[in-house]
Amino acid sequence: MGYQITGIWWGVLILSISTYPYVFILTNESFNKFGKNQILASRGLGVGPWKSFMRIALPMALPSVVTGISLMCMEVMNELGTFEMLNIPSISTGITESWIEDGNPSRAIGLSLIALIIVFSLICAEKFSRKKTRRWSENPSSK
Repeated sequence: MGYQITGIWWGVLILSISTYPYVFILTNESFNKFGKNQILASRGLGVGPWKSFMRIALPMALPSVVTGISLMCMEVMNELGTFEMLNIPSISTGITESWIEDGNPSRAIGLSLIALIIVFSLICAEKFSRKKTRRWSENPSSK
């Protein structure tokens, strides 16, 4: 009798550990790049630390957070080995099983189109989140 490492929770743990740098690095860079002066100014005006974070730092970092989450989701959608090893059904394993094992390329193409639509919507969400970034850039006068 041994440990069984299968199931969705093990998949969440493994993929979270392997993809957290996408969100962490982008968010950390965003916090380091933007808003130091704005946060110090708000603190000097008597705004508390949590309110400064929620009203200034988080909105400035939100595009980076959304970008990191989008990259993470695309990486998870692309992952095949982890899902097969842990017996978790996914779009990637469905495409592989449809094409290779079942010999049904039309179903694999349909699943691929669904995956492509999901990736396209993630890219659109990332682009939408970056619309307001221009006003917080280093040189806001250059449009």
